[in-house]
Amino acid sequence: MTGEALRIDKWLWFVRLAKTRTAAQELCEAGHVSLNGEKVLKTAREVRVGDELGILRGTTRFHIRVAGLADRRVGAPVARTLYEHLSAPESLKPPPERVFEIRAAGTGRPTKKDRRENSEAGQNILEKKPEAFYKQAHHLTNSLGDRKWPLLLMIPASNA
Repeated sequence: MTGEALRIDKWLWFVRLAKTRTAAQELCEAGHVSLNGEKVLKTAREVRVGDELGILRGTTRFHIRVAGLADRRVGAPVARTLYEHLSAPESLKPPPERVFEIRAAGTGRPTKKDRRENSEAGQNILEKKPEAFYKQAHHLTNSLGDRKWPLLLMIPASNA
């Protein structure tokens, strides 16, 4: 490049840190770019060789030093030579949460063993705990009001 300085939005686009020049302008106007420690809010700020930039792109922050300027947008291999990373890109995402919670035994969903013990295949709840069945049926019939006659037909009269 013949000049010693270049607009910051053009430089970001030339070195492929922004996909389009408009995206580079939006990065600057949103305050996601800092030049030598100062936020850049105007896209016309000039970048010189040796300047340090802080760029927030998505959830990743980059700290780079300008190593060169270009006349036009260059390919990715050449673009990487126009800046150097001062530190590894840092992710600002919170660490992933645990998928499963660790709970004390006996809390939460019953285990398979608990479910087997509660239902014991082939046994009817009426045979196992008739008083609990009738209590539940009574509660249901009271909550149904006038619509309780179909439920009353399902309750066997032998255990009453």
